[in-house]
Amino acid sequence: MLITFATLAEARATLQACHAKQIGPHLFQDGKRYILITGMGYCRTMVRLGDLPFRPESILNLGVAGALDPEWSLYTCLSIRRVELYAPKANDEGAKRIHQNAFPLITLDSKGIAELITTPMPIHGGDLYNSVNGSKKLVDMEGYGIAFTAQEWGIPCTIIKIVSDFGKENASAEIQKNLEICSKKLSEELLTTQ
Repeated sequence: MLITFATLAEARATLQACHAKQIGPHLFQDGKRYILITGMGYCRTMVRLGDLPFRPESILNLGVAGALDPEWSLYTCLSIRRVELYAPKANDEGAKRIHQNAFPLITLDSKGIAELITTPMPIHGGDLYNSVNGSKKLVDMEGYGIAFTAQEWGIPCTIIKIVSDFGKENASAEIQKNLEICSKKLSEELLTTQ
């Protein structure tokens, strides 16, 4: 099994709890499990996955995400049902079809609670927030890259996100303030799901 986190800060509590040993620049090992720090962004994530010296049997992604639905409270862990890649509003139907064909909606787990939208940059209010707000979705920057790669490899993929912020203007400060608690809760989530 391969466990992925976007950043070392997200993974810190898990790495400590598992006594994982670093075996590569971004790769750690805990017995039979590997932990990969993908870096931020779906493109970097796909590159790091492609650079692995092995093909995992399954992928579990754990990480932070902004909640667009105020119904979800801070530090809530949610299993992802479907993930999509954000597309800027296309002006014509042809552009929309091209995006949908190149980057299809990916269904992961029919029992999942939330939907995830992966954006190319952090959401800190503004136009990007306004274009995706109003949905009952979580927002991250890596999930689609992980789900797409797992689908291409034909392996199972589970994504679990913890609410770290709400995508508003102060999101960056909120994430930094909440990151240590998020890391600990993600580690606890891993221990209860394994």
